[in-house]
Amino acid sequence: MKVPGIPFIQGRNRYGTSTKYAIAVHCTANTAPARNEAEYAARRTDGVSAHFFIDDREVIQSLDTNDIAGHAGSTQGNTYAIAVEFTGLATWSRAKWMSSIAWEKTAEVFAAVSRHHNIPPVRVTVAEMKANPRVRGAYDHNQMR
Repeated sequence: MKVPGIPFIQGRNRYGTSTKYAIAVHCTANTAPARNEAEYAARRTDGVSAHFFIDDREVIQSLDTNDIAGHAGSTQGNTYAIAVEFTGLATWSRAKWMSSIAWEKTAEVFAAVSRHHNIPPVRVTVAEMKANPRVRGAYDHNQMR
């Protein structure tokens, strides 16, 4: 699925398609704008990719949500999760993160993706993932490991 109404810059590293069960949230560990991250994703050669890049102004889609991205460090996570990269640093405070994301646009994209892939708006725990590798919901990069 390509989300209507948001910019799309085709990413380079895609690995087929699959059914999606989850949304996986990551941070880029840098402060480059989402558009720069998406433009880099179009030419990077290290195998890494994501479906969306988000900053304080916009959401850029890089892969169709049915595509398999290289983001999780695990086959399971790569295959079944939609990768969302928030631009920023893991060391930021909650207040800094809250002011650094285009939350309204992010909510619209998450809602569209959730409806399309039947992913409920719930945070999944590590225990739930271990009990059911195809549990539907949202989680972060560290939880996928």
